Amino acid sequence: MLSSLLWGLRNLWTRRGQAMAQAVLVAVGMGAAMGVARLEQASDKALVDELEGVDLILAAVGSPTQALLASVFHLDDPTGNVDSAWANQWMQHPAVARALPLAYGDRVSGIRILGCTPDFYAWKQVALEQGRLPSQPFEVLAGARAAQQLNLKIGSVFHGSHGTEGDAGDHEHHPYTVVGIGNARGQVVDGLLMTPLASVWAVHEDAPADYTAVLLQTKSPMAALFLPRSIRSSGMGMAVSPPLEVNRLRTLLDQGSQLFSIMSALITVVALVAIVLMWWNFSEERRAELALLRANGATAGQLYGFILAPFAGVLLVGWGIAWMAQFVWTLPFWPLEIPGGQWIPLDGYMLVAGLLSAALLALVPTYQMLRTPIHTALLDA
Repeated sequence: MLSSLLWGLRNLWTRRGQAMAQAVLVAVGMGAAMGVARLEQASDKALVDELEGVDLILAAVGSPTQALLASVFHLDDPTGNVDSAWANQWMQHPAVARALPLAYGDRVSGIRILGCTPDFYAWKQVALEQGRLPSQPFEVLAGARAAQQLNLKIGSVFHGSHGTEGDAGDHEHHPYTVVGIGNARGQVVDGLLMTPLASVWAVHEDAPADYTAVLLQTKSPMAALFLPRSIRSSGMGMAVSPPLEVNRLRTLLDQGSQLFSIMSALITVVALVAIVLMWWNFSEERRAELALLRANGATAGQLYGFILAPFAGVLLVGWGIAWMAQFVWTLPFWPLEIPGGQWIPLDGYMLVAGLLSAALLALVPTYQMLRTPIHTALLDA
């Protein structure tokens, strides 16, 4: 059996160009499925990690989903600002355990400057790679990814520009200085430039010292249920419930992942059909060799191994390309780096499924060869 497998692989090598093209097609289908699985796994983890301890989001009236994406994941512009005096009343509410006010500043090459309090670093468990945490206005803690993209180091100075509230000018009279660089944690904060709230207010000195959003942690689940109605009735803002908005996001993610899964399955099926046609023609061309093997006492298992080797070889190479590709790409869906290259159960399932498919595909030409008389096979060849 082993010798017939090796012989089959040597024959596969004679058609390596065509075999590689089919392996790449298999890799595209399998790689898409692996990517979708990793996206779902990483997005679920991101939702849990980033929303930990956030029971409500206090924001200006507008789209709740936009407020969630803007204040937690920093994927969107905020719905506006909320009056700080009004927000402070809710931050000091007896049902609120902890409050985290945020103020959005300008951007630097698309990277957001976020005004926050010292509690933000503890809440988000920000770890330092170098330097220290900001303590004075215009001092900045650069997230690991932001520092890499902007080539920032301790002592680097930069200016913000193009604020999210319509400020389209550069603020050269308000330079920021990097005093700390965060350790990469695979979180949203890795892509932010964090500074005290006073920095943002000082840059926009003509605007009131308001908050962009406030993240609230309530003392009980019941408080998270009754506070939104009270906040909304005040008419000065809204309270967003992250679980409700996350369910909407999950629905969108599920729809997208299902579409990609269907596409990857279709690509894989097309690849399998192409492999069947190729190796059916191959077995027909090798009919004389197979007939001679049978005439010289080759068993059914040896014939099966000879035909199985090309099927298994193409599928294994395709799976290997798809899996190795996970090492060199990142999924840009979130403002996080979501690396591949990590083993997930689906990888093993697809490997087993590929081998089983090869085993089943090889049965048909083997059966066809076995049921054909030796002399007929030799004459047809």
